[in-house]
Amino acid sequence: MFALIDRTCIDPERPALGGRLAGMMGFFNASPVDLSAEIAHVLVFPEWQGTGIGARAAALLTRLCLALPSANPPGLGLRRVQWVAHVDNAPSRGLATRLGMKHEALLRWHRVIPEGRPGRESREGDPRPSRVSRDSVILAMCCDDWEEGQRDHVQGLIDKPLKLKN
Repeated sequence: MFALIDRTCIDPERPALGGRLAGMMGFFNASPVDLSAEIAHVLVFPEWQGTGIGARAAALLTRLCLALPSANPPGLGLRRVQWVAHVDNAPSRGLATRLGMKHEALLRWHRVIPEGRPGRESREGDPRPSRVSRDSVILAMCCDDWEEGQRDHVQGLIDKPLKLKN
């Protein structure tokens, strides 16, 4: 997990942080054997949504994954980085698309989700009838995409000025 820090303002309760906590994101299902990782558990606090901080953080993690260890800055040299989102989560899917990730799959009935969340209702007789499931989409960027131009696209997102609200 990585903290997203807005360094344009100091949190008076946590001055050692060097800014205000704007969210977090990290890796999930990372595999050194398969040279792959998923950017997941993305959380950008409401005050920072729409500022570009989430896109920059996701771009930095994508670069960390796909850049070779010999690059400057060095990366992990993974072959694949993916993003799995609830099919109805347009902001999440949109962020992955802005990164340059390609839609690869729809996973129907992918995960059971808490009651009260939108999703597919379970069938009659289901062992967990009080729960619903979600469909997920998989988007990904691979090392060949990276080498064929996505590196520059991702760097452009990293370099893009943020729209912080100070």
